[in-house]
Amino acid sequence: MFVEDDKEDKSFVRFTRRDDQVLSLGLLEYAQSFLKKFIPICVNRMSSTMSYRTTNNNNNNIGGCMMPVERSEEIRLLMVQIIRLVVQFLGTSSEMTSSNVLNNSEELEPAVSSLCLELLPKSSLLDPYPELKQESCNLIMALCRVFPQCVEKHVETLLTPLVGTSLSKLNGEQLVESDSMDASTSTTIEKPFACLQIMATSTNTLLRHRHSKIRRIGLETVTAIIASCKGRYEHRGGDTFSDLDGVMDRVLYQVLPNVEPLGPFDKSQSVRIQMSQMVCFHLRLFLEELIDNQVEALLEVKRTVVTRLLVLHLMSVSDECETVKKAAEQHGRDLVSRYKHQLGDYNIAKLIRRFAKYVLQILLYHIEHCRTAEHKKRYLGAFSSMLHYIFSISSAEEDECELLPSCFHSEMKSILSILCDAFSSPEEKNVYIAATRATASLGCNSQTRKSALDIILASIGNEIEGDISSNVPVDCRNEARLILLSSPRHFSTMLCVTSGLIRGMLSLGNNCPHIDDLTGMMKISSSVTGEKIIKSVYDSEEAAFSLLDVMKGVTLWCKKYMASYKEEQSDIDIIFQNNLFCCMHLLGCNHSLQLSTSTQNLIAFVDTNNLAGDIGSPVSTNLTQRYLEKYFLSVLNMILHDFQNKDELDTWTYGNSGIFAFDAFLRVSTANCISIHFHLIAPVFEAHLRDGSQCQEETNEDYLRKKLFFMALLESLFSGANETNGQMREFTERLICNAILPNLVWQSGGLASSLRKVSIAVLYSILCGVGVTRVVLCKFAPSLLPILRSTLEDDDDTTRELATAVLGKILALLPNSLGEEAVQQLYPDLMRGLDDSNQRVRFVSCDAIISFLSSSPLTSFRGEIIESVVEDLFLHLDDPDPLLQEKILEVIGAASKIDLHAVDRIARKSSSATSTRRISFLE
Repeated sequence: MFVEDDKEDKSFVRFTRRDDQVLSLGLLEYAQSFLKKFIPICVNRMSSTMSYRTTNNNNNNIGGCMMPVERSEEIRLLMVQIIRLVVQFLGTSSEMTSSNVLNNSEELEPAVSSLCLELLPKSSLLDPYPELKQESCNLIMALCRVFPQCVEKHVETLLTPLVGTSLSKLNGEQLVESDSMDASTSTTIEKPFACLQIMATSTNTLLRHRHSKIRRIGLETVTAIIASCKGRYEHRGGDTFSDLDGVMDRVLYQVLPNVEPLGPFDKSQSVRIQMSQMVCFHLRLFLEELIDNQVEALLEVKRTVVTRLLVLHLMSVSDECETVKKAAEQHGRDLVSRYKHQLGDYNIAKLIRRFAKYVLQILLYHIEHCRTAEHKKRYLGAFSSMLHYIFSISSAEEDECELLPSCFHSEMKSILSILCDAFSSPEEKNVYIAATRATASLGCNSQTRKSALDIILASIGNEIEGDISSNVPVDCRNEARLILLSSPRHFSTMLCVTSGLIRGMLSLGNNCPHIDDLTGMMKISSSVTGEKIIKSVYDSEEAAFSLLDVMKGVTLWCKKYMASYKEEQSDIDIIFQNNLFCCMHLLGCNHSLQLSTSTQNLIAFVDTNNLAGDIGSPVSTNLTQRYLEKYFLSVLNMILHDFQNKDELDTWTYGNSGIFAFDAFLRVSTANCISIHFHLIAPVFEAHLRDGSQCQEETNEDYLRKKLFFMALLESLFSGANETNGQMREFTERLICNAILPNLVWQSGGLASSLRKVSIAVLYSILCGVGVTRVVLCKFAPSLLPILRSTLEDDDDTTRELATAVLGKILALLPNSLGEEAVQQLYPDLMRGLDDSNQRVRFVSCDAIISFLSSSPLTSFRGEIIESVVEDLFLHLDDPDPLLQEKILEVIGAASKIDLHAVDRIARKSSSATSTRRISFLE
């Protein structure tokens, strides 16, 4: 009769159906008698005793451990199985015979109580054999159905090996557990966090077992124990909810402190699903009272229990496993479907909204005090789910109750602080992603988005400095001050939050956005151009990428809804030019190639005449040029804002963000734009490259670095220019006079040497590109040529090469212009170039000599000068490089046009003294 089969209770049902009532009652009495005798035997056999180990020599006790009297695991397991089958038989037989023998008899109570007090909590549930633990849980669930009165008396004892005990973190200080307590006689913690100070102390519990099936059935058993207590109270017909206070105490002070740190984070899906089921069952215990009463009217203990259960439910519906998530959602629907005839269209979202204030406070508390990244990620996910539930209420229901609980406005500072903290550790990738999703959820609602942005924009802008004319509310400025003081990576994290809010905005998919959305975008684009944000971009790569994310979000929003704001096109243009200004600083900060590439892709994407494509697609040069040309003047004025309405002698100090933005802007702009607006650009170069432009706070080294930086930028502009850029040619005279010549003068030091080299490269680019007029060259030649002559002896090979090339270019542009004195001074310096150790200098010297030979009337060269030049040329015909030999012959050919007889005479004279190879070259 007691042999277990696969269907358990159904075997007993079949048995009792084919026997008459008399036989069933007899078996029922026999089973009770069996339990009264068998349970004490099992308790005795499974009790623990000390087992000592002895030595082989002296037979002394050297230690031991607690072991059950019955050493065989299989026999211990069979004992529990037999008891469980008999209990199930009693329950089934009593139901089928409508007998009250179990309810009226107290003979079994001592035996069952010994199960609840001795065998289960002290032996079988603590047994190391997993199968025995599992069978013990089955026995407890059977006892909950058949002997609920006994289970009710020993709830705490049974729950202890399942989940553990609990202890206040306050080291003996009392907690205020209900509103009726006298708070003046105890040390209190700010509600609703008092009960969160209760922590689990047990480690050897089923909830911490290494096997997932044991952990799962442990949670199922906890549910059964609580259910039996609730059933007992209802059966007594008393005041159900006041009687349930004892149940809530167990849930609050024993179950929740042990389940919260373990259940939601269990690695097994089955355990997390079982936890979700347990949570929804506990919520069902209080559902009817929650509907009939205001949340604030509930006792603190009830309110806290429901709030913490709702938090656990939110963690289940935000689980990363889709199976767990769907199961939790179904449990939430089943929670209210059972009372559909009483509750109507009431759903879990409305329940969460009613407790939003308390749920939000609990979530913020957990997120702030999380010790691991995994826990923080999960609680952030629960926060996102909470927002999803609250915002998912249809617009038709908005008239019934307030769509957005006021707690979001009052707690917005705390929400932003916690989100900033989550963003402050980008190395914790999972936390960062969870924070991004939470922020996007916050941005899905216009009220929470506006409330958050008011504080954010006040904190990242200049409003918190006390600007009376600011439109930001005073309370938002006060909240901004608090966040500013509490966030070590303030700007980077605030930009991350802003980016997330914009993502939430984009996810709505509204075809007709509100005008306030455009206003919000304008505020964002304006605020991120502030001095504080720009400075943070140069200080932190994280801030730079965060700003880039904001720019992407703003750009996507504008591209998506631009057609809806045809009358506000000027506002859209302001947003785009602000974006372009920020992009220039992102390019200028030069943190990484990835940042630079992403920024360039964004610039290409923002062509206002093309709504297709995605950010990150290949850069279109035509689109980029069109975008830059449209906003070139506006962005240039924003970059040069420091110079507006100031003395023209003002300059940037080295390291100022404006320098790098100016550099990036000119490098990505087209030559045509630069040429058209060169009248605004040239004065900037003059101011920074002239003599005496050093700022008071600058060191001499920084001063030279600044000049080198601007000179390199100037070289890049002129190296890409040509004669079609006529507007630039108008300013070459001023640039040569004020910016280039002063920096060609020799100074000691490596930076000074580099500055000379780049300066002469600029001069060469000007001569080869936009060009200069003959009048300008003649004007500067007297002061320029001596400087170039001194530069021909520079220690740097490239500098000598460039100086020789520039000198040759000037001489080529001034044919028949040099006097005899200038010729006599120049030719020795040029001829020394043929003896230079650098081969490139020797080749360039040949070209310069050719230009030199045509720079003055023939009469200036005849005689001693031409003979000296030709003699040196013939000496270099023995160079081992055949290309240089050809170049020397080209120069000799140019010299023969001046005085052919002198060249012939020197050639023959030189051949008789050295080799006949020179004659062959000449012929």
